[in-house]
Amino acid sequence: MKLTLIIPYLHAPKRLTEYKRLDHFLKLIDFFPEATFIFAGGPIREWGDKFLKSLINTIKNSETSIVYVLNHNREKARYMVAGSDVGVNIPVSTSEASGTSWMKTIVNGNILVSTPSGSVPEVITDGKNGLIVRDDLSNLREKLEEAVSFTRNGEYAEWIRNSISSSCFVLAPRMFDDYISKLYC
Repeated sequence: MKLTLIIPYLHAPKRLTEYKRLDHFLKLIDFFPEATFIFAGGPIREWGDKFLKSLINTIKNSETSIVYVLNHNREKARYMVAGSDVGVNIPVSTSEASGTSWMKTIVNGNILVSTPSGSVPEVITDGKNGLIVRDDLSNLREKLEEAVSFTRNGEYAEWIRNSISSSCFVLAPRMFDDYISKLYC
């Protein structure tokens, strides 16, 4: 079975920005030759252009399947998320007050691998309905390996059940305080 890992923010037309830390995947891609990595989004400023150049070099030199969708839209994103096995969301923890991409990941029954960003800690229990990556990403590879291992055995069906049944309760007062104090808006 070919595994599909969907990389952050494919759920709506988003952009490639530095705080989403996509560059960390480029170091890990060759550890998962059985996977297909999907990236999407238009580049923002210099960082996005630099990332795309690195991604193109990685694609040329890797045996792992890598897809980049520049002009995706909500309809394409819907199919990409629904057709994936693992959703990865690793923004810097203090960069989002809520975050909805990860919510779409679990509603579609994908295994979520995420930093404790925004409302993730309010809903996700590490090892039950998602996998939590340390904010310094020191355990990203291990969490991706754990997600891959669940897709290879009977635990995958249980993960899907746990993901879909996770109620997305986001604490509105905490989120509002974050928006005001960190000026996300």
